[in-house]
Amino acid sequence: MGYGQEVPRSRGYRQYCPMATALDVVGDRWALLVVRELLLGSRRFGELANGLPGVGTDILTARLRQLEGAGVVARIGAGRQQRYELTDCGQALRPVLVELARWGSHRLGLPANPQDVSPRVALTSILIDPPAPPTGLRGHFRLTVEEETAGVRVDDGRIVIDPSPGGDEPSTVISLTREGMLGLLVGARARALARSGDLTVAGRRNDGLRLVDTVRAPKVLAGLDLASRAHS
Repeated sequence: MGYGQEVPRSRGYRQYCPMATALDVVGDRWALLVVRELLLGSRRFGELANGLPGVGTDILTARLRQLEGAGVVARIGAGRQQRYELTDCGQALRPVLVELARWGSHRLGLPANPQDVSPRVALTSILIDPPAPPTGLRGHFRLTVEEETAGVRVDDGRIVIDPSPGGDEPSTVISLTREGMLGLLVGARARALARSGDLTVAGRRNDGLRLVDTVRAPKVLAGLDLASRAHS
């Protein structure tokens, strides 16, 4: 089904209510997960489909059209280079997703197989609402897990996701194996991950380790025993 073809969508709630109005835009199934996939930066259609297992291409096409029409998502590039990115309106949904993630974390349970945890979802979970960085930490960092990459800028006492593809070269590149990423989710320390070979830093090593220790999850998935035993 092509992008320009009509796909049925919900009729909306037809209520004079800010919550209902918001749900008219992002309340359909998969809509907020599309936003989640774009928080770290732009994605091609195929990358979005791969990051959302179970979504049909017709449904994904419909959600992208709805979000684009509402000013939440924009298309950049053309042809094979065409990508989707969040607009400022879409980025404004970040605190909504942060609170949903907090609420949902208490219901999450453990995955049947820790290796099934998506590297992009894991990166998003540790970067979507980071704490303040330690004093003196500044710079442009890049975190990679397998094929997934996230840019981060640290300045003015804040850690901010840099969703721009390309741009300035980072001063420090932090590379994690999938096992290293799982270690972060259960609260492993950066130097322990480095000793096991699951974390490497190119550039300012100490700054990279300090950043990892800042964003590591506070045992969000403490029951992932394989990762926690490997990196305790």
